[in-house]
Amino acid sequence: MMMSTSAEVSINPHLYASIPYDAGRDFAPITLITITPLVVAVNPGVPASTMRELVALAKAKPGTLGFATPGNGSSQHLTGEMLMMAADIKLVHVPYKGAGQSIPDVIAGQVPMGIYGVLTISQHAKAGRLRMLAVTTSRRSSAYPDLPTLAESGLPGVDTSLWFGLIAPAATPKPVIGKIHDDVIAALKLPDLSERIASQGGDIVGDTPAEFAAFIAAESEKFAKIIKQAGVRLD
Repeated sequence: MMMSTSAEVSINPHLYASIPYDAGRDFAPITLITITPLVVAVNPGVPASTMRELVALAKAKPGTLGFATPGNGSSQHLTGEMLMMAADIKLVHVPYKGAGQSIPDVIAGQVPMGIYGVLTISQHAKAGRLRMLAVTTSRRSSAYPDLPTLAESGLPGVDTSLWFGLIAPAATPKPVIGKIHDDVIAALKLPDLSERIASQGGDIVGDTPAEFAAFIAAESEKFAKIIKQAGVRLD
Protein backbone atom coordinates (compact mmCIF):
# COMPACT_ATOMS: atom_id res chain seq x y z
CA MET A 1 0.00 0.00 0.00
CA MET A 2 1.02 3.61 -0.38
CA MET A 3 -0.03 6.85 1.27
CA SER A 4 -0.55 8.98 -1.81
CA THR A 5 -0.80 12.72 -2.30
CA SER A 6 -2.08 14.66 -5.29
CA ALA A 7 1.44 14.67 -6.75
CA GLU A 8 1.61 10.94 -7.45
CA VAL A 9 -1.83 10.39 -8.96
CA SER A 10 -3.21 13.77 -10.07
CA ILE A 11 -0.28 16.08 -10.90
CA ASN A 12 2.81 14.17 -12.03
CA PRO A 13 1.02 12.34 -14.88
CA HIS A 14 0.47 15.76 -16.49
CA LEU A 15 3.82 17.32 -15.60
CA TYR A 16 6.06 14.69 -17.19
CA ALA A 17 6.07 13.35 -20.72
CA SER A 18 6.59 9.85 -19.33
CA ILE A 19 6.24 8.23 -15.90
CA PRO A 20 6.63 4.52 -15.10
CA TYR A 21 3.01 3.95 -14.11
CA ASP A 22 -0.55 4.75 -15.13
CA ALA A 23 -2.25 6.49 -12.22
CA GLY A 24 -5.72 5.53 -13.39
CA ARG A 25 -4.91 1.91 -14.20
CA ASP A 26 -2.30 0.73 -11.73
CA PHE A 27 -3.82 1.70 -8.37
CA ALA A 28 -6.89 0.78 -6.36
CA PRO A 29 -8.09 3.69 -4.20
CA ILE A 30 -9.02 2.73 -0.64
CA THR A 31 -9.94 5.96 1.14
CA LEU A 32 -9.12 9.65 1.28
CA ILE A 33 -7.84 10.03 4.81
CA THR A 34 -7.33 13.73 5.39
CA ILE A 35 -7.35 17.13 3.68
CA THR A 36 -5.17 20.00 4.89
CA PRO A 37 -5.76 23.46 3.43
CA LEU A 38 -3.10 25.48 1.75
CA VAL A 39 -2.92 29.11 2.82
CA VAL A 40 -1.85 32.34 1.15
CA ALA A 41 0.48 34.21 3.52
CA VAL A 42 2.33 37.49 3.25
CA ASN A 43 5.13 39.27 5.05
CA PRO A 44 3.57 41.63 7.65
CA GLY A 45 5.11 44.57 5.79
CA VAL A 46 2.99 43.91 2.72
CA PRO A 47 0.14 46.46 2.68
CA ALA A 48 -2.59 43.85 2.37
CA SER A 49 -4.68 42.41 5.18
CA THR A 50 -7.14 40.59 2.91
CA MET A 51 -7.02 38.78 -0.41
CA ARG A 52 -8.97 41.60 -2.04
CA GLU A 53 -6.28 44.04 -0.94
CA LEU A 54 -3.55 41.71 -2.16
CA VAL A 55 -5.21 41.38 -5.55
CA ALA A 56 -5.55 45.17 -5.78
CA LEU A 57 -1.85 45.51 -4.93
CA ALA A 58 -0.89 42.96 -7.58
CA LYS A 59 -2.97 44.76 -10.19
CA ALA A 60 -1.34 48.06 -9.27
CA LYS A 61 2.12 46.49 -9.60
CA PRO A 62 1.78 43.72 -12.22
CA GLY A 63 4.66 41.28 -12.45
CA THR A 64 6.48 42.58 -9.38
CA LEU A 65 5.09 40.54 -6.47
CA GLY A 66 6.82 37.20 -6.00
CA PHE A 67 5.24 34.16 -4.39
CA ALA A 68 7.35 31.44 -2.82
CA THR A 69 6.54 27.74 -3.13
CA PRO A 70 8.30 24.44 -2.35
CA GLY A 71 9.09 23.99 -6.03
CA ASN A 72 8.00 23.88 -9.66
CA GLY A 73 4.95 21.71 -10.22
CA SER A 74 4.04 21.51 -6.54
CA SER A 75 0.46 21.90 -5.37
CA GLN A 76 1.48 25.30 -4.04
CA HIS A 77 2.89 26.38 -7.40
CA LEU A 78 -0.21 25.24 -9.29
CA THR A 79 -2.41 26.97 -6.71
CA GLY A 80 -0.54 30.18 -7.47
CA GLU A 81 -1.17 29.70 -11.18
CA MET A 82 -4.87 29.16 -10.49
CA LEU A 83 -4.92 32.24 -8.28
CA MET A 84 -3.39 34.38 -11.02
CA MET A 85 -5.95 33.19 -13.54
CA ALA A 86 -8.91 33.62 -11.19
CA ALA A 87 -7.85 37.14 -10.16
CA ASP A 88 -6.47 38.17 -13.56
CA ILE A 89 -3.17 39.20 -11.99
CA LYS A 90 0.50 38.54 -12.73
CA LEU A 91 2.74 37.28 -9.93
CA VAL A 92 6.31 36.02 -10.13
CA HIS A 93 6.81 32.40 -9.09
CA VAL A 94 9.83 31.92 -6.82
CA PRO A 95 10.43 28.15 -6.45
CA TYR A 96 12.51 26.73 -3.60
CA LYS A 97 13.66 23.22 -2.76
CA GLY A 98 11.11 22.70 -0.03
CA ALA A 99 8.94 24.98 2.09
CA GLY A 100 11.50 25.19 4.88
CA GLN A 101 13.97 27.05 2.68
CA SER A 102 11.48 29.68 1.57
CA ILE A 103 9.90 30.63 4.89
CA PRO A 104 12.91 32.63 6.20
CA ASP A 105 12.96 34.66 3.00
CA VAL A 106 9.26 35.52 3.24
CA ILE A 107 9.67 36.39 6.92
CA ALA A 108 12.63 38.61 6.00
CA GLY A 109 10.65 40.26 3.21
CA GLN A 110 12.93 39.12 0.39
CA VAL A 111 9.85 37.49 -1.14
CA PRO A 112 6.58 39.23 -0.20
CA MET A 113 4.31 36.20 -0.08
CA GLY A 114 4.10 32.43 -0.19
CA ILE A 115 1.66 29.55 -0.44
CA TYR A 116 2.04 26.91 2.26
CA GLY A 117 0.37 24.11 4.13
CA VAL A 118 -1.39 25.70 7.06
CA LEU A 119 0.56 23.66 9.63
CA THR A 120 3.87 24.68 8.05
CA ILE A 121 3.47 28.34 8.96
CA SER A 122 0.91 28.34 11.77
CA GLN A 123 3.47 29.07 14.48
CA HIS A 124 5.02 31.89 12.44
CA ALA A 125 1.56 33.37 11.91
CA LYS A 126 0.75 33.17 15.61
CA ALA A 127 4.03 34.94 16.39
CA GLY A 128 3.22 37.71 13.92
CA ARG A 129 6.06 36.87 11.56
CA LEU A 130 3.64 36.07 8.73
CA ARG A 131 0.06 37.10 7.98
CA MET A 132 -2.32 34.43 6.70
CA LEU A 133 -4.95 35.83 4.33
CA ALA A 134 -7.07 32.92 3.13
CA VAL A 135 -7.27 29.16 2.75
CA THR A 136 -7.40 27.58 -0.69
CA THR A 137 -10.05 24.96 0.02
CA SER A 138 -13.74 25.37 -0.84
CA ARG A 139 -14.59 25.18 2.86
CA ARG A 140 -13.01 26.93 5.79
CA SER A 141 -10.50 25.01 7.86
CA SER A 142 -11.85 23.57 11.09
CA ALA A 143 -8.49 24.39 12.69
CA TYR A 144 -8.60 28.03 11.52
CA PRO A 145 -12.29 28.87 11.10
CA ASP A 146 -11.65 32.63 11.04
CA LEU A 147 -9.63 32.40 7.82
CA PRO A 148 -11.86 33.01 4.78
CA THR A 149 -11.68 30.89 1.67
CA LEU A 150 -10.51 32.31 -1.64
CA ALA A 151 -14.07 32.00 -2.92
CA GLU A 152 -15.30 34.11 -0.02
CA SER A 153 -12.58 36.60 -0.95
CA GLY A 154 -13.97 37.08 -4.43
CA LEU A 155 -11.96 34.33 -6.18
CA PRO A 156 -14.34 31.44 -6.90
CA GLY A 157 -13.12 28.29 -8.59
CA VAL A 158 -9.84 27.88 -6.70
CA ASP A 159 -9.99 24.74 -4.57
CA THR A 160 -6.70 23.06 -3.72
CA SER A 161 -5.24 21.32 -0.71
CA LEU A 162 -2.63 18.96 0.63
CA TRP A 163 -4.36 15.61 0.92
CA PHE A 164 -3.38 12.11 1.88
CA GLY A 165 -5.12 8.96 0.79
CA LEU A 166 -4.43 5.24 0.92
CA ILE A 167 -4.05 3.30 -2.32
CA ALA A 168 -3.10 -0.29 -3.17
CA PRO A 169 -2.03 -2.16 -6.33
CA ALA A 170 -4.87 -2.40 -8.84
CA ALA A 171 -4.90 -6.21 -8.68
CA THR A 172 -5.72 -6.23 -4.97
CA PRO A 173 -8.93 -8.27 -4.49
CA LYS A 174 -12.00 -6.16 -3.69
CA PRO A 175 -12.72 -8.03 -0.43
CA VAL A 176 -9.21 -7.13 0.75
CA ILE A 177 -9.75 -3.48 -0.24
CA GLY A 178 -13.02 -3.54 1.68
CA LYS A 179 -11.44 -4.99 4.81
CA ILE A 180 -8.58 -2.48 4.79
CA HIS A 181 -11.05 0.35 4.20
CA ASP A 182 -13.22 -0.65 7.15
CA ASP A 183 -10.20 -0.96 9.44
CA VAL A 184 -8.86 2.45 8.42
CA ILE A 185 -12.24 4.10 8.96
CA ALA A 186 -12.42 2.54 12.41
CA ALA A 187 -8.93 3.83 13.19
CA LEU A 188 -9.84 7.35 12.06
CA LYS A 189 -12.60 7.39 14.66
CA LEU A 190 -10.16 6.73 17.52
CA PRO A 191 -9.89 9.90 19.63
CA ASP A 192 -6.08 9.84 19.80
CA LEU A 193 -5.71 9.66 16.02
CA SER A 194 -8.47 12.11 15.15
CA GLU A 195 -7.11 14.62 17.67
CA ARG A 196 -3.60 14.20 16.28
CA ILE A 197 -4.78 14.89 12.73
CA ALA A 198 -6.83 17.89 13.87
CA SER A 199 -3.82 19.30 15.74
CA GLN A 200 -1.92 19.28 12.44
CA GLY A 201 -4.60 21.30 10.69
CA GLY A 202 -6.15 18.37 8.87
CA ASP A 203 -9.80 17.53 8.33
CA ILE A 204 -10.60 13.81 8.36
CA VAL A 205 -12.53 12.49 5.37
CA GLY A 206 -12.67 8.67 5.38
CA ASP A 207 -14.73 8.15 2.20
CA THR A 208 -15.46 5.00 0.20
CA PRO A 209 -13.14 3.55 -2.47
CA ALA A 210 -15.54 4.71 -5.19
CA GLU A 211 -15.73 8.21 -3.74
CA PHE A 212 -11.95 8.41 -3.47
CA ALA A 213 -11.57 7.24 -7.06
CA ALA A 214 -13.95 9.99 -8.19
CA PHE A 215 -12.01 12.54 -6.12
CA ILE A 216 -8.69 11.50 -7.71
CA ALA A 217 -10.22 11.75 -11.18
CA ALA A 218 -11.58 15.23 -10.45
CA GLU A 219 -8.22 16.34 -9.06
CA SER A 220 -6.45 14.96 -12.14
CA GLU A 221 -8.80 16.81 -14.50
CA LYS A 222 -8.38 20.05 -12.56
CA PHE A 223 -4.59 19.94 -12.50
CA ALA A 224 -4.34 18.80 -16.13
CA LYS A 225 -6.22 21.93 -17.14
CA ILE A 226 -4.14 24.34 -15.08
CA ILE A 227 -0.84 22.69 -16.09
CA LYS A 228 -1.77 23.02 -19.77
CA GLN A 229 -2.97 26.60 -19.44
CA ALA A 230 0.11 27.68 -17.48
CA GLY A 231 2.50 25.71 -19.67
CA VAL A 232 4.19 23.99 -16.71
CA ARG A 233 6.51 21.10 -17.59
CA LEU A 234 9.27 19.33 -15.63
CA ASP A 235 11.02 17.44 -18.42
